[in-house]
Amino acid sequence: MADAVTTNSIRDFFDARAAAWDAEASPNSLERLKEIVETLPVRRGQRVLDIGCGTGVLFPVVAPKVGEAGLIVAVDISRKMLDEARTKVGGARVARLQADVMDLPLAAASFDAIICYSVFPHFSDQQRGLIALSRALKRDGWLTVCHSNSRAAINEFHRSRGGIIGGHALPENSAMKRLIARAGLRLERLEDRSDRYIVLATKAARNP
Repeated sequence: MADAVTTNSIRDFFDARAAAWDAEASPNSLERLKEIVETLPVRRGQRVLDIGCGTGVLFPVVAPKVGEAGLIVAVDISRKMLDEARTKVGGARVARLQADVMDLPLAAASFDAIICYSVFPHFSDQQRGLIALSRALKRDGWLTVCHSNSRAAINEFHRSRGGIIGGHALPENSAMKRLIARAGLRLERLEDRSDRYIVLATKAARNP
C-alpha cells in the first residue's frame, strides 16, 4: 500500500506541473542536453526507451539520430506530461506509454538503448528500477542516467523543493556503481561535472 501511495503522490506532483513544465526549463539545460546526447552512442534505426520522458524534451534531440527506421518508446508515470509530449516532433516514430518503471509492460530484450534523463532520483526503488530496465535492454545494448547539472546541484534542488521529491537524490558514485553492477550492467563511464552528470552502462553479451 505504501508503494502505491508514493507512486500516486509522485504522479500527482508531475501532473500538476505538466502544463508549465516547458516554460520553466532553462535554455542552458536544453543546450547541455543536446551536448550530452552527442556523447551517447545513439544510432540510426535503434529502438530507444525514453524513461520519464516528461513533456518530450528528448524527442527532437534523439529522433534525428535514430531516423524514421528507429523508434522512441516514451514512458512516463504522468498522463498529463504525456499529453504535453504530443506537441513535440522530431522525425522518428514515437510511441507514448503511461507506466511506472517498477512495472513496465514491455518485452524483455526489446531495446537497443535506454535513456533516463532527469528522472532517476524519482525512482521509488532505484535498484529495482535498474533491474527492470536491464531486463528490457538487448544484449550489447546501453543505458544512460543523465542530467544537465551536477549530482550535488540536482540533490540540493530536490531538497530545496521539499514535499514528495524532497528526499529524491542521485546516489553517491560508489553506490551508483553497485546499483549498476547488481542490475547486470557494466559501467562504461561516470562523469559528474558542474554542468552535467552522465552514467553510461552496457549489457554485455554474456549477461542474461
